[in-house]
Amino acid sequence: MGARNGLTATDRDAISKQISVLGGMLSLPPLGQIGPQKYGPFLRGASALFGADAATVGFWVAPNELRRFRALIGETGGEIHEDVLDPGLAEGALRTVLRSGDCLVVENPDDPRYDPLVEGYPGHDSVSCLLVGLKMRDEPPAVLTLYRFRGEPLREDDRQFARASSPLFAAALDNLRRFSRAEELSITDGLTAVYNYRYLRSTLDKEVARARRFGEVFSLIMLDVDHLKQYNDVYGHLRGSEVLRRLAQVVLSELRAADIVAKYGGDEFVIILPQTDRKGACTLAERIRGAVEAHSFPGEEEGMSITSSMGIAQFPEDGEASRELLESADAALFAAKRRGRNRVAAEASSTGSE
Repeated sequence: MGARNGLTATDRDAISKQISVLGGMLSLPPLGQIGPQKYGPFLRGASALFGADAATVGFWVAPNELRRFRALIGETGGEIHEDVLDPGLAEGALRTVLRSGDCLVVENPDDPRYDPLVEGYPGHDSVSCLLVGLKMRDEPPAVLTLYRFRGEPLREDDRQFARASSPLFAAALDNLRRFSRAEELSITDGLTAVYNYRYLRSTLDKEVARARRFGEVFSLIMLDVDHLKQYNDVYGHLRGSEVLRRLAQVVLSELRAADIVAKYGGDEFVIILPQTDRKGACTLAERIRGAVEAHSFPGEEEGMSITSSMGIAQFPEDGEASRELLESADAALFAAKRRGRNRVAAEASSTGSE
C-alpha cells in the first residue's frame, strides 16, 4: 500500500503506537497505589517510546536534593526504586537540564558532561542517555532520564522528539502527583499522618486474600496509649493530640517499608505485618513499646508517663477474616491492659511480657 498524505503505513503504525503509549502515560494509576510504584506506568511508557533499557524521573525538591524514582525495564516484578541525589555535585548534563528545562543527549559515556555517579543508572554502564528537563506547573522542576545499555546510542532525533513531547511528559507527572496527593488525603488520618480506618480495612482484606492464596502467615499488632484519658483530663486534648501525633512517628520509625500502620480508634493503632509470624510480631512490638516508653512526650517532665500496650493476632490461627483478626488482636490488647499495661500480649490468654 502506498503513502497517504505523505505517511507510509509504517509511519502511521509508529505514530499510532506512540499515541497509545503517551495516552497510557497520561492515565491515572489504580486507587490505592501510593508510593514509588505509581511512577511505574510513566517510566515504562517513556522507556517504550525511546527503546530505552531503563528510566528515572527526579524532582528537584531542594537545592541539594533531587528525589529520584527509577525503573529497570524487564526487571522481575517491575519494582520502582527510590533514591536521593545531590544536584550540587553535578556541573554537567543533569544540572543543565534542571536549570534550563531543555533536553540533552549524551551519545557516549566519554562525554565530559556525563558523570556516571550523578547522571548514570546505578549498577549499569550506559552506552548513552537522554535527559529531558520538565517544567512543572505546580511542582518543582523535574528531569526524565532514559538509558541504553547496549546497541545503538540515543541520538539527536531522539532529543528532538523528547523536546516536542516534554509538555506531555510534564502534564502526565503533574496529573499523577495531584491525583496521588488528593488520594493520600482521602486515606490518611489528618492528625497523625498514618493511614485511616477506611484504608486499614481495605488493605487488611487484600492481605487476607493474598496470604490465603499463597498459604502465608501475617500478623496484626493493635496498640493503645495507656491512660490517655487521664492525660487529657490533666493537660487538655490539644496536648493529647500532640502525644498521638508523636507516638505515630515513633511507631513509623520502627517499621519496615512493607508494614502498614493505621489509626483504628480514638487512641488505638493497628499495624499490619506481611509475612510475619507471631514471634516476629512480638519482637517488633517489644521494640515499639520500649521506644514509646523512652520517648520524651509533652507533660512527662511534670510526672505523667506515656506508655503503650499491644495485642497480637496471627493469620490464620487467630482468624481467617479481617473482622476476626481485629477482634483477636483487640482481645489480646485487653489482656495486656488487664495485666498491668505497658506490655505486649501475644494472644488473648497470654501472660504478656514487659
